[in-house]
Amino acid sequence: LISLEKERLGSNAKVARKCGISEGTISQMVNNNWTLIADSMWQKVATELGYRPQGWQVVETRTMRSMWGIVQNAKNNSMFLALTDDAGFGKSTGLKTYASQHYNESVFYVECREWAKREFLMNLAKQVGAEVSDSVTNDSLLLAISAFFNARRNQRPLLILDQANSLKAAALRTLITLFNQCEDVLGVVIAGTPHLEKMMIADARRDR
Repeated sequence: LISLEKERLGSNAKVARKCGISEGTISQMVNNNWTLIADSMWQKVATELGYRPQGWQVVETRTMRSMWGIVQNAKNNSMFLALTDDAGFGKSTGLKTYASQHYNESVFYVECREWAKREFLMNLAKQVGAEVSDSVTNDSLLLAISAFFNARRNQRPLLILDQANSLKAAALRTLITLFNQCEDVLGVVIAGTPHLEKMMIADARRDR
């Protein structure tokens, strides 16, 4: 997973930043110098890079195929799309499975929480291995994120934001800037419960 993520992000330094550890530790892991690496460090890296032990197998259903078609369309045509349905519909399972199956095709999956604008940008920047610190401005974070995706235009990058209904309104509105900076390059799918649709309609009525 470290090797695959290095290929996706571009360097071990970016992988280290995403995992929240030193580049030296990542290098030791890659070079089999494991004597001084604690189990907790392996677990931290495994969690950040999406390691999943063998367990439940996902069965491809008609609903799943339909959802994958929407996501693939967003990727192929660099579209910004929203996907909403009730909890239990299978959105998260389907989106995680798609992201896992297209891991080497510049597909990035983020499970959102109740993040404000700053938290959202910090977490998104971390996903792409950008520099993250308290001194970095929101504008710099957005520029770093946009530059990362624009550099991969030939791969038709796709960003999946699951449970986007959890995001604060200001965090969602940063997608307008991301669209403007990555138009015809980046595809984005935001997914959530019907509350996401209600939020967007209400904000549109307020000219927000």
